[in-house]
Amino acid sequence: MDDSVRATLMNASFLRASLFTSAVSFGVAASVMGVGVLSLRFGAARRSLAAIPLVVRRAALV
Repeated sequence: MDDSVRATLMNASFLRASLFTSAVSFGVAASVMGVGVLSLRFGAARRSLAAIPLVVRRAALV
C-alpha cells in the first residue's frame, strides 16, 4: 500500500472512532439527565407524602 493511502485510511478510521465515541457520550448524557429528572420526581413525591400527617390509633384491648 502507498503511504498516502495508508494515511487516508488511518485518518478515516480515527474519525469514525471519534464520531462513534461522541455519539455514545450523547446517549450517556441523555441517560444521566433522565435519571436526574426521575430523582427530582421521586424527591417531590416523598416530600409531598411527608407533609401528610400520620394518625396512629391504639387497638382496643378486649
